[in-house]
Amino acid sequence: QSQMKAALADLKDEIVMTVHQIKDEKKWVHDVFKIVEEYNQKIKRVAGNVKYLQKKIQKLLLKKKQIENMILQNKLTAKLKEATKDLRVLNNALENVGTKKQKFEQSKNDVKGTIQSIKQQIEKLQNGGEGE
Repeated sequence: QSQMKAALADLKDEIVMTVHQIKDEKKWVHDVFKIVEEYNQKIKRVAGNVKYLQKKIQKLLLKKKQIENMILQNKLTAKLKEATKDLRVLNNALENVGTKKQKFEQSKNDVKGTIQSIKQQIEKLQNGGEGE
């Protein structure tokens, strides 16, 4: 009988140990489940933040492109003003060349007239003044 009591006591101890082990395992499963749940929530928050940051980058890149375009536009406007000024100078120079050409043509015609007149006088003199 004492052996049976000892066996019963051993069984009771083993049952109590197994119940404690089950409680510990259930607690561990519960704790791990909470940790996994927290990580899943964190993953969702981080993924949402990544999308937000990507949109922010797109907006910043758009603003950067707009500013670069404005800078380029200002440079091109300055070049256009300079080119327009150069064109005005060239047009004035061409106009002056045209005026000078007209004056040279007039001078050329005057010199031709003088040459013709001189030739006529020489011819008259060579002919003994007969044409007078």
